Amino acid sequence: MLTQLLPVAAMLFVACGQRPVSVELQPKNIDLGKKGETKSIVATVKDKNDKPIAKAKVVWSSSNDKIATVDATGKVTAVSTGTAIIKASAEDINGQIPAAVVVPKVLEIKPDKFLLRGPGTTQDLTVKVTSDKGDALPGLKIEWVSDNPAVATVADFKVTAVADGVAKISAKAGDASSTAVLVVQSPKPTRITIEPPKVVVKVGNTEQLSAQVYDDQNAAMPKAVVSWASSDPPIATVDSATGLVKGIKRGNTTATATVGPVTADVIVAVK
Repeated sequence: MLTQLLPVAAMLFVACGQRPVSVELQPKNIDLGKKGETKSIVATVKDKNDKPIAKAKVVWSSSNDKIATVDATGKVTAVSTGTAIIKASAEDINGQIPAAVVVPKVLEIKPDKFLLRGPGTTQDLTVKVTSDKGDALPGLKIEWVSDNPAVATVADFKVTAVADGVAKISAKAGDASSTAVLVVQSPKPTRITIEPPKVVVKVGNTEQLSAQVYDDQNAAMPKAVVSWASSDPPIATVDSATGLVKGIKRGNTTATATVGPVTADVIVAVK
């Protein structure tokens, strides 16, 4: 009879030695950034000797299935914004980790339409992201894309013009996205004013002309290159680069300032 009991006792000893005393989970926490995103948790069940128990049965559960679910293999699926506790149980021993879920629903870009005045000009953008529960979600990672990087590039909320044209700038956080449209249009000269508006100069003397150029938005173009000319150089010359008028002989002529297709004139009277 004793001989028959020895194998049973040995089996009981082994079984007792393999009784779960801890359930360790990896990773220690998980973050999910959109509805339907999944991540897996690995559970290691250990005995009193801190040795893993092979093929230990683990039962998984979520504290809130409306936020995140977990299947029989430990795969967690995001459902809605919030935090759920994911628990793994082996007999009466548990291990648990938090699962933080953020589900962006609406993303707004400001400004969503803007004009950049030529290559090198920039525009800072702001983004507002709202969750599926209507709460603001500050600090989320935003993915930026320009559909036409030959016209404009985007990085870290800043758009930089490259060349004239049209581009769309897209921002995305999770499944929420939005697009801004920009036009890059270099300033075009449309008007020139000349000072003084009329010149009277004696033969042999000089008079300095200055020109102010304005663009299609009526903004000054201080770097515009102006070329000058006289309609009758034998009466008065005008330095083509500086606009300096010199009286040659008595009479009237015209000094002309030119920038691209735009011109302006003043009368020069030589006395």
